[in-house]
Amino acid sequence: MSLNIKVAILEDHYSIIDSYIMRLGNLDDIEISGIAKNAEDLDAVLIQNPSTNILILDLSIPISSTNHEYIKILQYLPHIIEKYPNLDILVISLVDQPHMIKAVVDAGISGYFIKDDEQSIINLPKIVRNIVSGQTYFPDKIRKKINEAIVNQKNFGLTARQLEILSKCAEFPNASNEQIAIMAGISHSTVRTLLSESYMRLQVHTKIAALTKAKSLGLIT
Repeated sequence: MSLNIKVAILEDHYSIIDSYIMRLGNLDDIEISGIAKNAEDLDAVLIQNPSTNILILDLSIPISSTNHEYIKILQYLPHIIEKYPNLDILVISLVDQPHMIKAVVDAGISGYFIKDDEQSIINLPKIVRNIVSGQTYFPDKIRKKINEAIVNQKNFGLTARQLEILSKCAEFPNASNEQIAIMAGISHSTVRTLLSESYMRLQVHTKIAALTKAKSLGLIT
């Protein structure tokens, strides 16, 4: 029996959107159910097309048409997965940091490849069909990145919450710990504790040293 696959796209670059349309838009068993260029518009796309099977998304996506800051993907993905539990997610991104890839895989996505992976782009229809049929797609390059992240995490043991706070400190380098706490929705003392534990696990003594080491290991961007 042929599949009737509906694909939603969350991507803000027109050239990339056009390439997906070219690959997927003229097939008998696949249709593009909607396109969102920012996170705010995605809900409307999915609500209007509740039978959408799979979402293709980039990790660097604006919050809205008026707020061009990127979404906090490690907070955003679990929200999407919880709200749309029957939706498969395929990430196609330029982001190749091992920790980030492992984190989004751990969140529950079904596939991931890098935008310059020509073979995967050529095989996009097949990849979409396989994912909707219950398979996953993580090419060798991505599996190596995941394994690299596992090795790093074994060495340093940073928790998701510690990495979140380090990521916020990297994103807002001039923010105080109190301001970081407000952004994260936790107490000032909790931020201090999380940072102190991170320093110990990274074997450093300052925030700057922790951020530098975490970036060099690909744990944060």
